[in-house]
Amino acid sequence: MFGVSQTNPNSLSNLTRTAWTGKKQPIEANEKRAKKLTGIKRSQETINKTRQTKIDKGIYWKPDDLEYTEFKKYRRKVYYWTSKNDLTQLENHDKRGRFGYHLDHKYSITEGFKNKVPPKVIGSIDNLEFICYTDNLSKGTKCSITLEKLYGLQ
Repeated sequence: MFGVSQTNPNSLSNLTRTAWTGKKQPIEANEKRAKKLTGIKRSQETINKTRQTKIDKGIYWKPDDLEYTEFKKYRRKVYYWTSKNDLTQLENHDKRGRFGYHLDHKYSITEGFKNKVPPKVIGSIDNLEFICYTDNLSKGTKCSITLEKLYGLQ
């Protein structure tokens, strides 16, 4: 704190340092707080149906699925080629951030894996753009360009 002695017992920094010292929360209070933070309650039937829909759409794989491990390897290779690019060439590169602009693959990594597109093509600068984070999160695994256009850019 500026202008306040660290030895002053009423300074804000000393108050926050000792605010929780020696205080213990009862186990019941912790359990109650954990139950409140769990979020929306869904039946097991709803959870299973949602999971199966995501598997059918190719958004989600079962962890023991061999295709999932291959997808993780593919995604790692795409990120490798993506990191090799000079992203300053792209528009809005200076606005990159968690709540700013996200780096997006125009032809998605998931679709590239399904259609056996080489990772180098998916990670190329021609397939990258910075878009608003809300647009990127709502886009998910959808593609903003076709496969033919992707290969035409090369």
